[in-house]
Amino acid sequence: MKLVFYLLAFLLITACHSKLPTEASIKKAGMLSTVNDNRPEPPTVASGNMLRKDSLLVDLQILEQALTEMHPGLYRYNKPEDIRQSFQQLKEGLPAEISEGEFMTRLAQCIAKIRCGHTYLNPWNMNRELRERLLGGKTYFPVGFNIIEGHFFATENVSGNESLKRGAEILSINGLPIIDIYNRLKSIAKSDGHNFAPTDHYLSLQQYEFATWQAFDIYFQLFFPLQKEEYSLTFKNYDAEQVQRITVPALGKKERAEKMQAKYGEAILGKEDWSLEIVNSKLAVMRLGTFAIWKWKGFDQKQWFADAFHQLDSLGIEQLAIDIRGNGGGLAEPANELISYLIKDTLKCDDIGKIFIRTTKFNPDHLPYIDTWVDVLKTGLPPNLYRPADNDLYELLLPSDCQDLAPKAKGFEGQTYLFGDASNVSATYTLLKKAKQFGFATFIGQTSGGNQQGINGGEYAFFTVPYSKMEVDIPLKYFAPSQPMKDEGVFPQIPIEVKPENIAKEIDPYLTYLQKEAK
Repeated sequence: MKLVFYLLAFLLITACHSKLPTEASIKKAGMLSTVNDNRPEPPTVASGNMLRKDSLLVDLQILEQALTEMHPGLYRYNKPEDIRQSFQQLKEGLPAEISEGEFMTRLAQCIAKIRCGHTYLNPWNMNRELRERLLGGKTYFPVGFNIIEGHFFATENVSGNESLKRGAEILSINGLPIIDIYNRLKSIAKSDGHNFAPTDHYLSLQQYEFATWQAFDIYFQLFFPLQKEEYSLTFKNYDAEQVQRITVPALGKKERAEKMQAKYGEAILGKEDWSLEIVNSKLAVMRLGTFAIWKWKGFDQKQWFADAFHQLDSLGIEQLAIDIRGNGGGLAEPANELISYLIKDTLKCDDIGKIFIRTTKFNPDHLPYIDTWVDVLKTGLPPNLYRPADNDLYELLLPSDCQDLAPKAKGFEGQTYLFGDASNVSATYTLLKKAKQFGFATFIGQTSGGNQQGINGGEYAFFTVPYSKMEVDIPLKYFAPSQPMKDEGVFPQIPIEVKPENIAKEIDPYLTYLQKEAK
């Protein structure tokens, strides 16, 4: 069954591949060298090479063709001419030479127009030397913040200047008004369709991710290069009128993570991100911070749920809040295992919808640039596993892999709530959608990420173009709804507004609502 599952992954129209230049031919043409490598660096703490336009045009030709041949959602929110025009504008706007950082921002803006939350320039998979040049310096902001409707509110501070308190509104950075910064950063923010609810979360600096690369870390210093290893800030502390001005040091990524850990404790990135808290004799909170659990050695998610629900039953808990805020998804199996403890009736396989792909075999010319675990697409998907669909895609045929989801013999009998927000995409978006559709939990919170018209993901081609070494994640599956849906996320049944006061006073408005209102 697992073999069938992996085989069903992926997409590409195999006919009529135009011949692309190979990396060998590019090298032979002298297009894989930088311009004036020894020129003085511009006044910025982010370094980077200069790139030639003629070489970048080859990169863009290869990438554009790869997207049109592989991406199943490329034309869901764009017409083919929109994609062509977007790439053409990028090509025509290139100067004769351009820095790696500037090209990265322009390419990220172009990719964002696809409106797919799973298609973006991925720093985790980026060429290591390129990543070090662009992201390896002391450019990291020493203050964590949450964005609420375009306003930045401080959450953590390891700058060494304690005058900036939790809940302070940051008004400017390096002389730039926050609204100008926010509007520029929005141009690279991921979205599924026209659901822009996740933008504020995506651009916020989250404490539990300080050891990784976040969007603000990457693009602020590329859009607005630092002149020194420091940031000048203006801000107002919560419930104060005075505007204060301070200068704080920029930090290295590792340095910031260590300071955050020393001051606020270790960020939860492992098994501890799953927890069960008994709030009182009636209410418990189950925290599931991620479904990306494949790296947790020795972790048995089925046993974890079995133990947790046994404890809830033995204590007679009547209300269960399942907190998936900040959970951007991962594997579908944990969500399905959770659902099986909450449903009273079997969820039919047919309720899941269909899966479409655009390719059944990778273009051989693209193989040097693709990293993937979907090896079957290198040789071709067996014809019995797909059929042409009327949307210019192929439908995956998964009869043996599609199974009904049955309720557990001893599931949870009380009232269940799901704490969700705009960070919920992929598997957690699907969890919220099913909760509303089938009624096994009440969604409390804010509009989810994702899109009811379907999302792309599941399997990927990690595509690195040969010259600039920029890497773009290209999802290979389209998970389509069983019927036409609106271009929007999942709306909560009980909306919760997060206010600056909640940040400043560390008040959880979700839990406050349950404790006061859900009797």
